[in-house]
Order: sequence, then C-alpha cells, then structure tokens
Amino acid sequence: MLLLAIAGLVLARDRILAAAALFLIGVAAIDLVTFVAAARVSRNFAQSSASHVNNEMQRVRREIVGIESELQASADHVGAAIAAQPGMPRPQMFHLLELQPRAAGRGMRIVGANGTVLAWWGDELRVTGDLTYQFDVTNLFITRSRRLSNTPLVVQAFERIPNEPRAHSLLDPDDDWIVSTIFHAGVLKQEAGTRRYPIAKHSDASLFIDVLPHTRPEIVANTQILGRDAAAILFALAALVIAWRLRESTILTAILIAIARVALLPLRFET
Repeated sequence: MLLLAIAGLVLARDRILAAAALFLIGVAAIDLVTFVAAARVSRNFAQSSASHVNNEMQRVRREIVGIESELQASADHVGAAIAAQPGMPRPQMFHLLELQPRAAGRGMRIVGANGTVLAWWGDELRVTGDLTYQFDVTNLFITRSRRLSNTPLVVQAFERIPNEPRAHSLLDPDDDWIVSTIFHAGVLKQEAGTRRYPIAKHSDASLFIDVLPHTRPEIVANTQILGRDAAAILFALAALVIAWRLRESTILTAILIAIARVALLPLRFET
C-alpha cells in the first residue's frame, strides 16, 4: 500500500488524487510503525512490563507519602490550636475543622478520652483510626493523628481511598500495562499472576499493593488496536477532506462520508 500510494502521489496531476495518495501514505506508515512496535513489545515484554509497573508503583508511593504529609500537617495545625486553648468549646472545634484544606474522601475528627467524637468534618471514618492504614470492605483509610499532651484529646485527619482498580490516564503510559490493583496490609493471599509491592511502612502498620499486569498477548493486541485506530481516524479524515473538495457532487460527497463512517466503526473507547 505504501509503495502504491507513493507512486500515486508522484504520478497524480489532480490535486484531489494527490491529497488522497498523501493520506494513504500516512495510513500505510501507521500500519508499518504499528507492526514494528508490536513486534518490539512482544520481544521485550518482560523487561518493559517490569519497568512500567515499577514506575507506576513509584508514583503510588509518592502519592501516599504526599497524602500522609498533608494529613499530618492538618492534624498538627488543629492540635496546636486546641493545645493553645485548653477547654475549647465544641462549636469552635467544628469551626476549626471546617477551615482545613478540603479534598475528596478526606475528613477530620477530634476524639475525647473515652473515645467520644467531639467534633468532625468531611468524609466518614468507618474504622477506628488507631492505625495509619485500615480497611473496610471497599476502602483503604489513611489516618494521621496528633495526640495532645495537655488535654486528653486526639486529632485525627484521614483520607478514604476506594480500594479498586486505579483509573487509567491518557497522560500516564505506565498504567496501560496494569489490569487491576488492590491495597492490603500484607496478609492477603496473593493471587496467581499478581506482583506484590511494599508501598509504605510505619511502626503500627504497613501498606502493600498487589498488581495484576497485562499479559504479553494483551499488550501486543492493545498496541495493534492503537495503531489500527490511528489509521482508521486518518483514513476517515482523508475521506472527509476529499468529500469537502468534491462537495459540488452530492453523490460522491455522500459516498465519502459513508466511507468515513465505516472506517471509524472498529474504534474502541474505554468507558
């Protein structure tokens, strides 16, 4: 196809034919690049998979460290304010919590000596909050605390993270190599085909994540699909450009639009 398209471009005297040949060169080039890329991915799969998954786990570690740092800062700030004013009334405690930085899944609470929650704000803490990492059925809870020395109170700042496969990002090439992930405390039975990574460790708790990476056939297929989709989009664009240049002919325009539509049918989009 590539040689025929180049020959057509050289021999074409009509600008429309030349444009069509140019687009076909692009489609053929994409097909060639896709073939080479798929072969390379298959050949270097083990090394590439390990590299991409490791990169993604480094990103997860940085995220957890950042979350803990922000939570600790909030707990320390509120704790210092209460310590400076022993006997602070509960309405003022609520107001103090409401002034803290907001984020999805986050919350804070002030707990008394007998475990009574005196003030709260934000998301619901569905665990005790006594450990840095705790879980319910569907969530990971990260909690950072400040225990006051001059009053029997504990300030807890926490974030709830859904314990489910992480959302894919178009700007993150590493997560394309991962099927699913799950956080746990280290005692979860490891499923076949998964890789276990330590994420964080404190004196009271540790955090691990099990990763299920894509297999070699899946990655090769995804590479081929990406190339096919790119070629289909370029082919459809070519049909639309030519249709616009031949817009005086209603029949040809309709046919070219139909061709563009058919070319886009195989496209697959993640939901």
